[in-house]
Amino acid sequence: MKLTDIGMLIVSSPRSNAYLQALIRKKLYPSHIIFMEKEHNRLSPGQISPKIISDLKKESDISSFFDVDVSITDLINEHNISYEICPSQDINGSEILNIVQNRPEKYFIYSGIGGVRRRKSKGNDR
Repeated sequence: MKLTDIGMLIVSSPRSNAYLQALIRKKLYPSHIIFMEKEHNRLSPGQISPKIISDLKKESDISSFFDVDVSITDLINEHNISYEICPSQDINGSEILNIVQNRPEKYFIYSGIGGVRRRKSKGNDR
């Protein structure tokens, strides 16, 4: 079922991947995804390195939760989910705010950088 009033704001992280896979497993597809790209090559809070993921796969079976080997973009394309790439991960930045304000979805699931929250604004806010 396409969730016409719900979009997602995501970064490339295991958490975002797990959320998207959980929705897809339940046959729930966000109307649109805003994929927030890294502005640098460092790991952001809430992200884990490929080596840690590899070690985790060796130590335990996480496949019942989600498949870490499937990329978010592969999931998006495989399930024909509308998306766009934003060149910023700053949830309070003008690039993301402009995109969100121009989208028809009423709600957005946020899976961004760990520990970062959306600030209240004085204007039209979603």
